[in-house]
Amino acid sequence: MSEISFETALDARVEEMLDACTKCGKCVEVCPSVKPAGIAEESSTDIISGILDIVRTGKGLEASRKWAEACMLSGECIKACDYGVNPRFLLAMARVALAKNQNELPERRRQGVTTFRDVSRDVTMLSRLQLDGETLERLGQKSASALVPAEAPDFVFYTGCNVLRTPHIALLALDIMDALGITYQVMGGPTHCCGIAQLRSGDVEMSGRMGANSIEKMSHSKSGQVISWCPSCYVQFSETTIPALERQGGSRPFEMTPFLRFLRERLAQLTPLLRQPVEMRIALHRHPGVAGVMEAAEEILQAIPGTVYTTALTKIADHGGFGEDDVHVALLVSNPAMHGGKGRRVDDPVETRQIACTILKTLDMDCDGLMSEAIEPSRSLPHATHRRASWDDVDDQCDDDHDGWHRSHRR
Repeated sequence: MSEISFETALDARVEEMLDACTKCGKCVEVCPSVKPAGIAEESSTDIISGILDIVRTGKGLEASRKWAEACMLSGECIKACDYGVNPRFLLAMARVALAKNQNELPERRRQGVTTFRDVSRDVTMLSRLQLDGETLERLGQKSASALVPAEAPDFVFYTGCNVLRTPHIALLALDIMDALGITYQVMGGPTHCCGIAQLRSGDVEMSGRMGANSIEKMSHSKSGQVISWCPSCYVQFSETTIPALERQGGSRPFEMTPFLRFLRERLAQLTPLLRQPVEMRIALHRHPGVAGVMEAAEEILQAIPGTVYTTALTKIADHGGFGEDDVHVALLVSNPAMHGGKGRRVDDPVETRQIACTILKTLDMDCDGLMSEAIEPSRSLPHATHRRASWDDVDDQCDDDHDGWHRSHRR
């Protein structure tokens, strides 16, 4: 490891990107976050120029700040650049510069620690509510987090933190690797943090320390590869931490491969194991933030017998999208006390935020106490009766599932 600090190494990479950027604005033009951020009418060249100003000085155009904070890691900007610049990385550095400009280091460090502790508590609590000790150990938690295997595994499987809130997903990934006869060590959770909470707070050096500590632990496999699940951790490691460490030490610690790309590379081995037909028509939610993952998902789905994978160019809806065909979707609300247990279709346009108020009124409670109501007042769903449900109602619902439909504007 060289004498330069992590932050110095990172700054050198940032400077190279800034020098390479021509401010053509193509990255802004293809970005799906521009319209939701409310800056679609602004000049694309002005917006990217403002991003460069923010990275350099911590200050820039308001539209540029909005773009940086609206980034959802789609990666479309990377594909649009003809000069090898990673605009997504520059947006991350712009957010760091904004955080630095807003607070001094002690406060930024405090914010990073607080966020880390909150995530750690949430992940630990939710995973332990769902899993017994043995299963947690299988997912690399508890005492397994400090385990050093007698023999290096073929791969390290890095879960990140968030998947431990829905651990059945990670467990399914382990089942697949078991079926393929692969040896692996699972790492992830708060003890193997990628450092993203510290980076977002503007504490770059602490982010580097945490990321480097996790990387050192993951650097011991026969293949020299880490299979990753979490896309945000993948972006953090592959676009920020690993390149900076490479500048410090002169070599990459390992290659990181998203799990679906890993499976596609072994599809010939996996396909004979897919013997049970699954009679299902499938449409894929596309979020191409990590290159090659969507293509891998398509190939894997088509290898499953019995499935019909639709490749229609017309979309059903984009999660988080704000187009007309994204927000005009059906809203299903079920309550045995509504309309005397008789299902009813209502075509009034509504918003999903009205559900909370409706539930509270059904329980004979006032929705004015909701924090969201103080910020943006709402109202209950139209034509809904607000009688408290009895256990008899619930029993009746189990016997005869009548559902009320509402046409929704999803926010």
